[in-house]
Amino acid sequence: MSIAYPAVNISYCVKCKWMLRAAWYQQEILQTFSSKAIDENETTLTVNCAILSPSLVAGTFQVAVKREENADWTIIWDRKEEDGFPDSKLLKQRIRDHLYPELKLSHIDKPNRHGGKLVTQQSPEPGHEDTCIDCKTWEY
Repeated sequence: MSIAYPAVNISYCVKCKWMLRAAWYQQEILQTFSSKAIDENETTLTVNCAILSPSLVAGTFQVAVKREENADWTIIWDRKEEDGFPDSKLLKQRIRDHLYPELKLSHIDKPNRHGGKLVTQQSPEPGHEDTCIDCKTWEY
């Protein structure tokens, strides 16, 4: 089986139990970027593959896009760097900006609230790790 491009990859921490969250983003992406061209001269706004990639690295939640087979994956969201999870609207805008910057997403192009974050996290207190309890207690 081969990957159809453009593609999106969502890496998530299995220890944090973020699979359902990753699957929700996956369906949002596929639903938004599933339009087909009406005529052969029209540019389509499609994502042809959305991959869920479980990770054992504590706290991982990254979304990356790849335009074509020979291109590199580009990370468009990293929970640790962005300090939280994205609102689906912001994530869709970033995907569009990377793959189809000239196209409009109608209602999704309205300004974001709360900096586009779905969940914001405070910086950990000194001496405390930025790792969830499940990750700390995971038995191998």
